[in-house]
Amino acid sequence: MNVKSALALSNALDRPALIVDRAGTVRACTHVMRETLGFDETKSRGATLHSLVIDSAASVDRLLRRAASTGDPLPGRLSFRQEEDSSLQCRVYASRIPPDLVQGEKLMLLRCERPEDSTASNSFAVLNSKIDQLGREIARRRQTEAIQDAETALLGAIADGATLPSAMSAIVKVADADRPAVRTVILPLDLVRRRILEPVGLHIPAAFTKRVRRTKLGPEAGPVWRAASAGQLEVVADFDSDEMLKGIASDQPAEAARRCWVTPVLDSQHQALAVLIVHGELAEEPSPGDLIWMANFVRLAQIAIERHSAVVEREALIEEARAAQYKAEAMNRAKDEFLAMLGHELRNPLAAINTSALGLRAQNGRQESSESLIGIILRQGDHLRSIVSDLLDVARVSSGQFVIKRSDVELGSIISGCVEDTIRNLEGLQRHIEVATELVWVSGDPVRIEQVATNLLENAVKYTPEHGSIWVTLEAEGDEAVLRIRDDGVGLQADFLTKAFDLFSQGPQKIDRGGGGLGIGLTLVKKVVEMHGGRVAAKSAGSNRGSEFEVRLPRIQEPGSTDTPALTTTDAAQKRRSVLLVEDDDDVRMAMRALLEAWGNDVSEMADGLSGLEFAMTYEPDLILVDIGLPGLDGYEFAREYRKRIGEQGATLVAVTGYGHPEDRARALGAGFDSHLVKPISADELRAVLDQQRR
Repeated sequence: MNVKSALALSNALDRPALIVDRAGTVRACTHVMRETLGFDETKSRGATLHSLVIDSAASVDRLLRRAASTGDPLPGRLSFRQEEDSSLQCRVYASRIPPDLVQGEKLMLLRCERPEDSTASNSFAVLNSKIDQLGREIARRRQTEAIQDAETALLGAIADGATLPSAMSAIVKVADADRPAVRTVILPLDLVRRRILEPVGLHIPAAFTKRVRRTKLGPEAGPVWRAASAGQLEVVADFDSDEMLKGIASDQPAEAARRCWVTPVLDSQHQALAVLIVHGELAEEPSPGDLIWMANFVRLAQIAIERHSAVVEREALIEEARAAQYKAEAMNRAKDEFLAMLGHELRNPLAAINTSALGLRAQNGRQESSESLIGIILRQGDHLRSIVSDLLDVARVSSGQFVIKRSDVELGSIISGCVEDTIRNLEGLQRHIEVATELVWVSGDPVRIEQVATNLLENAVKYTPEHGSIWVTLEAEGDEAVLRIRDDGVGLQADFLTKAFDLFSQGPQKIDRGGGGLGIGLTLVKKVVEMHGGRVAAKSAGSNRGSEFEVRLPRIQEPGSTDTPALTTTDAAQKRRSVLLVEDDDDVRMAMRALLEAWGNDVSEMADGLSGLEFAMTYEPDLILVDIGLPGLDGYEFAREYRKRIGEQGATLVAVTGYGHPEDRARALGAGFDSHLVKPISADELRAVLDQQRR
C-alpha cells in the first residue's frame, strides 16, 4: 500500500486528516480536511505542518516525536491558520502508520476534529484499528511471499547442485532479514554417529563452532539434545548460562536479548535432522505468530536436508551402478579373454595327444620313437588334467565348497619337493633355480600348500626367459612362515599389480599367447593362502625387471616327535589282482584295462551297472572300479546293492567319476564306496587304490 492507499482509507471514514513525515512535511490531505478547514490542496501538499499552524515549532516537533513512537492515537491540540489572520483550533489525534502500509516510509496520521465534535476520538480509534489490522495482514502476506520465494530459490539451488551449507545459509539469510532483531542458527545433526555438524548462521563466533563440533549429541548437548530427542521446542532464558549455547552471539547482548528458542527439524519419521535456534530480543514464550514463523523456516530446512540427502543418495546409486557396469564390462572382457585362452590351452595338448597317437599307430613297433610319443601324451594329459582341476577348484571357491584338511606340516620339505619337481619338468629349458629353506612348521593342508608353491614356481618359470634365474626362500619371521619366489623375468606392470589376483586377470598378451595362462592360478593361490589365515602379495619394479611373490602363513611350534611308520607303496606290478571295471565309455574302459593289465592284473569289464553287479556277485573280484553315470543301474545304486548282498567283507569299491565336489565324495562314501576318484585319474592315484584294497 502506498500513501494514496492510506489516504483513501482515511477518506472512506469521511473525517479530516493529514499524513505527514517525521519532518512534518505534508504528504496527503483528505478532502474533508480541505472542505472543513478551507485548505487548498495544491498549497498544502509539500508544505510543512509548522507553516499550517500558529503553534510553536517546539510543540509541533514534540507532537510528531510522540506520534512516531506509537501506533496508538495520542491526543493534542493544534491551531490551523485561516484567512484574514484568523485560526481554527482543532483537537488532534496523532499516530504512526505501520511501515508495511507505506512501503517502509516513516509517516504519521494526524486526525483533526473541531473541539465540539465528540465522535472524533472514536472514529480515530476505528481508523487506527483498521490500519493496524491491514498492516498486520500485509506483513503476513509479505512474509508468506518471501518464504515462498525463498523456498522456490532453495529448490532451484538444490536442483542446480548447491551444497547443503549454502542452502542452509540461504534460509538463515531470509530469516534474519525478516526479523532483524533476532538471529537464526541451524545445527545439522548426525544421529547415527551422534554428532553435531558444522553450524550454519551469520556471524557465528569461531569458539562456538569449535565447541559445537566437539560436543557429542547426547545429554551434554543440553537444549539441543532435549529438543532433538523429544521433538519439541525448548525455551532458554539466557543462552550464556547454558554450556552448549554460550557464546552463540558475536557481540555481548544485554540480558533481555539473550533469550533463545530451540526447535527441532524433523523428517517424516519424526527423526531429528537438525535444530533451528533463534536468539535475540524475544518474548519469554513464543506467540502463535512466532511459532508459525519458526515452522515456516523449519519446513524450509527440512526440505533442504531431505532434498540434499535424496540428491546424495541418487548420486551414490548412479556411481554404484556405474561401478557395477564397469566391473561387469571388465568381467565380460576377462571372460572373453579366458575363453580364448582356454581354447588355446586345450587345443595345444589335444593336438599333441592326437598327433602322438597317430604317430604311435604309424611306428610299426619302433620302440624308441614310441616311448617319446608316449611321453608327449602323458605330459599333455597331465597338463589337461591340471587345467580341469584348476577350473573345478575355481568353481568350488566361488560356491564356498573349497575344503582345507589341516594337519601339522613341515613347510620346507614341501617347498623342496615342489622345486625338485619343477626342475625335473623343465624339459631342457635353461633356468637357474636357487632354493634356501628353513625348518618351519604350519597348520595346513599339505596338498593345497603344494598347489600354491607349484603354481608360483610354474609362473616364475613361464615368465623368466632362457638362462634367467629364480630364487626360492623359506624362513621364519616372528609368528609367520614366509615363502618368497623371485625371478628376473618379464616383471609386472604397475596397473596389473592391483588386480594380479583377480579371477581371469592376465597381463598383456602377444598374438601367440605363449606366455599366458587362464588367469585363475593366482586367484586360487590367494584363496588357499587366505583360507590358511595367511596373505599373499606381488611386487615388481616394472616391465622386464622381474617379480616377487611373497606368501605369509601363521607359524606353529614344531610338534613333538613320534615314531610313525613310513608309508610305503607296493609296486602294483608285484601283486596280481582280479579287477572288475564297470564303465560305459568304450575308449575309457579300453585304456583303463590296458593300463591295469600292463601292471599285471586280471581285468574284466562290463558296460552297464546290472551286468557288472551280476559279474561281481558271481566271480568275487578283489577290486571293482565303477563309473557313477552308468545306464540302467547307476554307480550309487550299484554300491548300495553290492553292500547289501555281500556286506563289508566284499571287494574294494572305488567310484570313478567326473563329479568332484565334496558332497559328491560324501554321497559316494555314503553309498558304500571305499574311495572316490575324479577323472582323469593319475597313475599315482590308481596305484594307491590298488595298494589299499580290502583283500
